[in-house]
Amino acid sequence: MPTPIPQALLSDNATRYERFRALPNENTLHIMWTGWAIVTFVSASASALIIVGIMTAPAVRSNVLNIYLVALVFPDFLFSFCCGITCTINAAAPQLGINHVPWMCELQSVYCIFGFVASPWMNALSGYEVCRLLHANKWARTYVGPTIKMAIRNAALVYLWAMFVATWTLIPGLPHRAYHLIGLACLPAGYDTTSEIFFWLVFAPAFLLVPLAFILVISVRAWKEGALQHASRARSLAVFYMRILMVFLLFWAPTVLLMYIVPLHEVWVGWAGGTWSHLQGLFSALLCLTKKDVQEAVRQLLHAVHARACCFCGADAQVRVLPTLGEVGVVEAVTQRSIGSKFSVHLDNLHGQISPPQEMLSISATMLASTTEIPTVVLVTTHTPASIPEP
Repeated sequence: MPTPIPQALLSDNATRYERFRALPNENTLHIMWTGWAIVTFVSASASALIIVGIMTAPAVRSNVLNIYLVALVFPDFLFSFCCGITCTINAAAPQLGINHVPWMCELQSVYCIFGFVASPWMNALSGYEVCRLLHANKWARTYVGPTIKMAIRNAALVYLWAMFVATWTLIPGLPHRAYHLIGLACLPAGYDTTSEIFFWLVFAPAFLLVPLAFILVISVRAWKEGALQHASRARSLAVFYMRILMVFLLFWAPTVLLMYIVPLHEVWVGWAGGTWSHLQGLFSALLCLTKKDVQEAVRQLLHAVHARACCFCGADAQVRVLPTLGEVGVVEAVTQRSIGSKFSVHLDNLHGQISPPQEMLSISATMLASTTEIPTVVLVTTHTPASIPEP
């Protein structure tokens, strides 16, 4: 792998390949890597939230199409998370980064291409299942979807293909190598005429063109058959996956254009293309939240995380007693196992003094043993009796 040279040392008649591998100054690289590290970790966090939310909700993960959704989001997570780590190392310790350690460059190329390849192929696989569903819906047939095991197997095959394509840069004899693109990231790039031909006629179809063509064919077929017009409940699902696909195209088409086709005379253009690709994972995750069952699964996950975090706040719980109706008071409590859980308390089962009427008051309550959900409380309620007799 040739050592990259600074852009300041490039001659006026430098080739396109030399400009691809020329380094900006160190301050510019530091700013670019820092920006990428922030964006990638945000995108990775959003993707991880979707994955964990679905997989921790039994009812949601029992839907095979949600398993495909997890398999679709996972490459985005892996790509963003690994890029975040690499960019952090590059910015904090450049001597250990991609421009100085060859295996770091090769590693980044492998995980980036894995994500690049897996994402469009998983889009194609998900689109195929949605089209099957629409076709069955139109002709009033029973849709027999893949089982969970089949979905996992199909996703695993896509991942194996993606890993195979990602390791082409490591195969001796292939005119396909990873290079530092303007010093920012290591990706496969042409270095002569033969490698350019291989890139556009072999690598590009394996990476993007074949799955994209497949998606376009099945989409046009579904449109010509009027599958969406005849769809009922399946229509919203089809529209949802179509939005996922549009986000993918919206983000990746400009990325390929800016990083591989537009001449990189200005390094910030290449940086903008890379940033745009990293934002794809974030927007795809946000779009996943428009699916109601996924949204509810993520909400429950955040609720559980919040509850678990509050376990470290101490043994006291804060109890709010809402205005009562009749002989029932509604208590909103923070316990060791629940946050904001509501339960009814019958006043004739309580012992102790009742304070004068008040609108709402927060008081402390001593928790019972950690095995219980209900704390021992001294209530403040809107009832007017001075006391409640012993039963």
